[in-house]
Amino acid sequence: MGMRNLKDVCRLIILMAVSAAAIMVPSAFQGCTVSDLDTVRQDNTASREDTDGEKVTVRFRTLVPSEGTRAQETETENILVSVYDDGALMETLSLDGDRTGEIELEYGKFYRYYASANITMDKIPSSEDDMLKNRISVSPSEPAGGFPMSASGGFTVTGDGIIINITLQRLYAKIGLSVDLSDVPDLEITSACIRQAATSVMLFESSKAVSVGTGDEASAAEVRALNGGSEIDFYIPENCQGVLLPDNTSSGEKIPDNIPGKSGLCTYMEIKGKFSGEDLLNGDITYRFYLGEDATSDFNVKRNTDSNIRLVPSKDAVTEPSWQVDADVYAVVGSVMAGNNGNIYCHTSGKITTVRTDNTVSWVKIIRGNGLYVAAGNSSYGKYANIWISSDGLSWQEAMSSSACAITDIAYGNGKFVAVTGEKTIFISQGGSIWQSRSVSMNAEIVGFGAGKFVAATDLNAPYSSADGITWKRCSGNILYASMLEYGDNKFTGIGGSGWVSQSADGSTWTTSRYSFDTTPYTIDDLAYGNGVYVLGTENAIYYSADGISWKSADLSSSCYNNVVDFKDGVFCAASYMNGGGTCISTSLDGIHWTQIWSAATMLMPEEICILD
Repeated sequence: MGMRNLKDVCRLIILMAVSAAAIMVPSAFQGCTVSDLDTVRQDNTASREDTDGEKVTVRFRTLVPSEGTRAQETETENILVSVYDDGALMETLSLDGDRTGEIELEYGKFYRYYASANITMDKIPSSEDDMLKNRISVSPSEPAGGFPMSASGGFTVTGDGIIINITLQRLYAKIGLSVDLSDVPDLEITSACIRQAATSVMLFESSKAVSVGTGDEASAAEVRALNGGSEIDFYIPENCQGVLLPDNTSSGEKIPDNIPGKSGLCTYMEIKGKFSGEDLLNGDITYRFYLGEDATSDFNVKRNTDSNIRLVPSKDAVTEPSWQVDADVYAVVGSVMAGNNGNIYCHTSGKITTVRTDNTVSWVKIIRGNGLYVAAGNSSYGKYANIWISSDGLSWQEAMSSSACAITDIAYGNGKFVAVTGEKTIFISQGGSIWQSRSVSMNAEIVGFGAGKFVAATDLNAPYSSADGITWKRCSGNILYASMLEYGDNKFTGIGGSGWVSQSADGSTWTTSRYSFDTTPYTIDDLAYGNGVYVLGTENAIYYSADGISWKSADLSSSCYNNVVDFKDGVFCAASYMNGGGTCISTSLDGIHWTQIWSAATMLMPEEICILD
């Protein structure tokens, strides 16, 4: 190998040597058909008159294109030219060091030749048919010496001293690979290799593998080059398995399950990497893709071609494990808080810190805003409102305590915090430190912020909106029996245990729909939106939905209960009570596939969760 300065799960771009191309959308490998293997020749007619049947001198000269190649790609030894007359072996010529030689042939006759280089033949076939069937063993990776080469063609002897130029073709394809890591800066490529490379090749006909082995593999230096943005070369014996999926239009379907009987013989590339956890992801990932002339149907790796592949990994790929993208990866959150019974558990720098506030407080919600974390709850069995604030999640101080009423929800927007109580009283703060109670005309129990305004719903399900949290106006329609309100996908969504979902693009005009679940949810505990999906935490499971109406169960462990969720910087995070005691924290990129990242047996049942900045 040599150094030169891939909804799909990733992009793969193949650039042609003579023209120019997520995972993945490859364009064709530029290759040659069997007829293309006919050599280019130059026939020089002698100046004298010749007679048919008379023997004249024919000179053979072999050429190896060298542009853009390395030295060993043009190296030739054991150059052998076999000339056939009407299907029978006529003459064999071993060429000298300057790749030229000559023999006497009959003037006016047509001959066929078969040339090879860097190949040792124990016996030259006496018939042309047997020569065409000649298959040789090759290294599935880059050969140690010169590359096996061959050429074939025909010519007519038109004069004495004519020169037959034979252009040798390497029996290997050459592929330059580069990787664009701009979307996944914390991914490091750890290996790259060719799998299921042919171990034998037909010399003079288009060849498909009958047996395969491990192919070319990147050296340590080449792996470093990949990570640095450079291109490296792979050499692959010809393996033309054909167009096996003629009706396929999806690159995601070019997988082993769809080519039974052939999957073990088609050549593919395998690239492994590791996420460091410094940005978003942690764990190992493997990318695989079959080589061919396109991303969907063709499985031909053709001899003597030179192509370029650029793999562009995507963060989305890890949420859809497949043969093509096999990931043992989980999303990383640097720090996270979970609250319960007056305690706030802060997990940061690999350890858990327990912050005791007031052990009579039951937390309603912990939110971010104005550079602060604000925890809202109620003490003395839900009778009195409490608000605590922190700048780092570790040091907390009480900002408000009121016996007027209990807090039911809290939201932040436009520089203000607004807490609702289910009564005609709200608590409001400009920055989070100083709080005031205000009388309003609504009995709001839930509140959210989006599209530049606060939206709150009353105990009679009548929605109200406000730009400043102080002046509220009645909106059209109703939010039917919602216990959770979230803004995402450019709309408000309210949902509860009643069977109804209410939605509004502007917070003023609302529509309602019946929701559906693939399993029966218990008490709804929390709602979050991110990465194009809604995530709902309930007493018995986590559910996900693209529209907030049709819900399906996520793959969180069935031993997790009382699930509360949050979303920040591309990652969902859930705190769950574990069957047997303690709390676990899990993460997800898509809300569907979840990975537990840590647990604490001493942490009590979580009431709220908040990802730290």
